[in-house]
Amino acid sequence: MAETSSIAITLEQKIDDLKIAIENKSDNVLRIVEDILSIIKENGIDSVPDVSIVPCVQLVLLLRWKSNEVIAVVANILAEVAKSEAGRERLATLQPPIAQQLVNLLQQKSSDLSDSGNLAVVTQVCRALGNMCYESERGQTCVLDAEGLEVLLSVLERAVLLANNTPGASTLRSVIIGFLLNLTISQDVMHQKLVALGGIGLLCQVLELDRESEDGCSTTDHAIVILGYLLDQVSSGDTILTDKVCQMLVQVLETFSSSSAEICESVLELLQTHAEDDSVKQSLAQHGLCQLLISLVEKYQPLVDDADEDTQRLFKLATDLIVIILNGDVSMTMLYGDGKGEVYLNMLKWVVADNADLQTTGILAVGNFARCDLNCIKMVESGVHKDFLLLLEKHNGHEDDARLPHALLSALRNLAIPTSNKAVILKAGALDILTPMINSCTLPVAFKLLATLRMLVDGQDQAAEELGKNSQLLKKLVEFYANDCHAGVQGEASRLLAWIIKNSRSKDVGATVIQCCALPPLVSMLCSEHAVMRNEALLALTLVSATQLPIAEKSLAESKVCARVAGLLTEHGSSMEKPMLCNTLALLGELVSSDVLAKDLAQNGVHESLTGLTTRKDISDLDELVTKLSSALKTT
Repeated sequence: MAETSSIAITLEQKIDDLKIAIENKSDNVLRIVEDILSIIKENGIDSVPDVSIVPCVQLVLLLRWKSNEVIAVVANILAEVAKSEAGRERLATLQPPIAQQLVNLLQQKSSDLSDSGNLAVVTQVCRALGNMCYESERGQTCVLDAEGLEVLLSVLERAVLLANNTPGASTLRSVIIGFLLNLTISQDVMHQKLVALGGIGLLCQVLELDRESEDGCSTTDHAIVILGYLLDQVSSGDTILTDKVCQMLVQVLETFSSSSAEICESVLELLQTHAEDDSVKQSLAQHGLCQLLISLVEKYQPLVDDADEDTQRLFKLATDLIVIILNGDVSMTMLYGDGKGEVYLNMLKWVVADNADLQTTGILAVGNFARCDLNCIKMVESGVHKDFLLLLEKHNGHEDDARLPHALLSALRNLAIPTSNKAVILKAGALDILTPMINSCTLPVAFKLLATLRMLVDGQDQAAEELGKNSQLLKKLVEFYANDCHAGVQGEASRLLAWIIKNSRSKDVGATVIQCCALPPLVSMLCSEHAVMRNEALLALTLVSATQLPIAEKSLAESKVCARVAGLLTEHGSSMEKPMLCNTLALLGELVSSDVLAKDLAQNGVHESLTGLTTRKDISDLDELVTKLSSALKTT
């Protein structure tokens, strides 16, 4: 307490000296303000018991002093005062408004930054204004009302023209960026204005200059934060992350990859947030981001397991971003390089790495490369599918971490899309490895597993028949369909049933399907919101009914197939595409051969629905079939 009082007494003595010196226009003004600054800096503004004793009125008068040295020291004092909440409050309430005077001074002195005196003044004035805005809406409002944003950007335009070897240039840019951050951090409307005033280009120029300077870390960090705010606030239709910005961010990441984890995290978070845009993916791929991330991940991966959460988060940001970039068609093609691209070859190495995180990233990346039939064919020719199957045999989806089997199945499904690949993958033992997984995997893994099996049986009658005669598998599909916890699994279970029937075209498979109570899921598919699934159900039910109607009759009746078909015709009959209508009529043709089902169809008004089809001009060639079915139901 005594020490604080002593500081106050010393400060008050200096203030009295200053008042006299100002009145006498003494040459001692510079020495006195330097002493006041020294006292405040050495002890901190919080050590001053009452900030009101700081002679702000006199200091404001000195802002118009003839000496740049004096003005710079005075602005420095104001910057120190504004470091405390009480100091910011006092400066914001001064009349006439001190913010306006400081902004005017900033505009005046920045006209010639080649003058070292002007540069020193501008630096300290920016510090003062920036500190006034720190966590202070009142301070921000004062500066914005004084058109501080516009003036600040004009100062920044001049500051970026200064070479890095200009004394004080790097410090000035750092202070300006800090001021800009404090000024706009909670002023969302200002972000739009900042973009309109060319702020993005200026930030890029700052990043270009300060990534090359030894003390540019703080400036870069703040500039990245501001850039992130701008990208979050501007209209989604505006392209802010241009090719030039992407290139700059990649260069910044490369520069600070070994020296600042904070900057790396900020850059990666910003890129990941906005990399959904395909043009951004393409730019990042062109400027070598994936290669840079691969080198960083491989360099630091051995240390990740024992690292802190921040380092692990950085590792995940980097690996996730590689996968995101490969989601773009152009970027994927570019980095695949006809199977010889550096990124693609590195991802293949990661697939068989000892680290689960690297493996998962590699598999997801290869899965993204496998979004083109030509790529898929080349991958299978090179044996990529064998690596996937070996890994699936080891990681079958029952462990706590389902990421790896989930990624493997996603990639394997993509590989199985080209017709020529299906037989090759099946020959490698895919069914022997995949089918047992259905009994132990989690629902998210099951979703991918069912989709993969469905893709493998397409056009493969033997594989479809093998699955269709597997009672345990079919019962599990029925169980999945009855599970309301995962709509995707429900849909894939019923679709796989339909595809097994369609591709096997086997009477025995139909019998097994009926025995396993697997018809109800197919009947329910008739009400799907997706036309493709309704059509798949129609075809599967027709095939079963054509060969096994006597034993299917009871199950079909209990699952209300007639009501579902009637509803299908009522709701979609007038707009249903002709191929699907043909399948509907084909199913009706099978069902009417059963007296029980024919009576049920008649009671559900199918006769009337068929009569309504005669108004469709585009199906005149089906009139005879429609009339025949309608007559059969009418006489039932």
